[in-house]
Amino acid sequence: MDQPRNPRRRKFLRAATSAAAGGTLMSCGAAKSPWRTLSALEAATAAAICDRIIPPEEFPGAAAAGAVEYLDRQLAGHFKKLRTAYTRGLAGVDRDAQALFGAPFAKLTAGQQDQVLQALEKQDSSRAFFAMIVSHTMQSYYGDPRHGGNRDGAGWRSIGYDSTIVRGRQ
Repeated sequence: MDQPRNPRRRKFLRAATSAAAGGTLMSCGAAKSPWRTLSALEAATAAAICDRIIPPEEFPGAAAAGAVEYLDRQLAGHFKKLRTAYTRGLAGVDRDAQALFGAPFAKLTAGQQDQVLQALEKQDSSRAFFAMIVSHTMQSYYGDPRHGGNRDGAGWRSIGYDSTIVRGRQ
């Protein structure tokens, strides 16, 4: 016995299978960002700022100790309300760097970066952002590593704090 053919059902199944396979192939080639909330440019700018606040010397600087990871993680959670302030603040730093030296902040020399930050600290419109990123950089560097910063206890080691990490709620 021949079964009756249902062309609409077959057409639907063919289209659905093609769409599913195509969607899988399309997503495989996409580069996944390591950041939850920051763009690559924002992360580079933030890393450069954090390293001017706590530069690498005897111990790793803030960026190497995970300050940007901390900021990104917190901006996706506890600092969510500060996301716009960070977007505007980081863009402003890059704008000022571009205006003063013709390059994004992360591409400047340490001396040029210091000049941009000193100018930023004096501007009424930027002072709050600068104070905020200084505070968050300090929190990341000296805080508990489970929050995304202080990688390998770098901040604690820099002040001679011998810690035993207590595992608990993450």
